[in-house]
Amino acid sequence: MKLSPETLEVLAGLITGESGLTPERGGPALADFFDNRAEWEPFGAGFPPAGEYVRERLAVFNGSPRLKKFVERAFETEEDGALWPDNAALAFVPVLERDGYTLRKVRRAPVPYGATVIPAKDVYQVMKIDRGGKRYVAHNS
Repeated sequence: MKLSPETLEVLAGLITGESGLTPERGGPALADFFDNRAEWEPFGAGFPPAGEYVRERLAVFNGSPRLKKFVERAFETEEDGALWPDNAALAFVPVLERDGYTLRKVRRAPVPYGATVIPAKDVYQVMKIDRGGKRYVAHNS
């Protein structure tokens, strides 16, 4: 998945919370967001500014299949009934569509996990826009 610099900038604001549409994330939460927990530990109080760190990470992953996961993760929440994911997605979709992608809200099925079950929840999925008929197709890269 490859996004334009303009789209990456808007996405960075959503990930850090600088956009005002999403909760703020700092050091360890940002490292976790990018599956990089070990990365923040050496920084301690010297972790780079959130915006700088996120922009650098997005530049590294732009053009790779992992970027899709980070776009989708920007809209995930554990809060029941939270409205911010829908509001943030609504604002981001027009920007994302310029790059040939959109977001679709889907219901993730319950997942058995040992003796418990992780409940179903709504998530956003990146879809590629087929410009021929403006159909949406699942996107895996």
